[in-house]
Amino acid sequence: MVLCRMMLRGAVITLIALALVALQHVFFVDQAWAHSMHLQEEKPGMLRATYEGGRPAPKSVITLLGEEEQVLLTGPVDEQGRFTFDHKALKPIKAVARDGLGHRDILEFAATEDIAETPLILRVAFGLALLLIPAIYFYYRTKRNQPS
Repeated sequence: MVLCRMMLRGAVITLIALALVALQHVFFVDQAWAHSMHLQEEKPGMLRATYEGGRPAPKSVITLLGEEEQVLLTGPVDEQGRFTFDHKALKPIKAVARDGLGHRDILEFAATEDIAETPLILRVAFGLALLLIPAIYFYYRTKRNQPS
């Protein structure tokens, strides 16, 4: 009789644990449970929409968004999932890809400013300074600590 109650109690606890796990999957579903769509920038002015595994998403539509979410350009991708645009003229902030089947991905572009590259001579001088300043410091420190 006691053994039967213990088995019943164990079965009830197991069922409660399974129910909690099932509820967790129902209420906390993440996009990772289905195959997903990916939007990536292949090069400036060229985006590519693919499904998980790298297969192209040829029926996708890309929407480029600017400041304050205004639509700059909307258009379909080609058969390889590529979408091209004039990145210098439009300067989008985000791109949204949708395939009409419920898949969607958002790509946020990195803020790019036209900053001139630091000249080579300044980069070399800075690198040498990073090496020489600690070397000079430790040279004089050890020289000062040595007995005369």
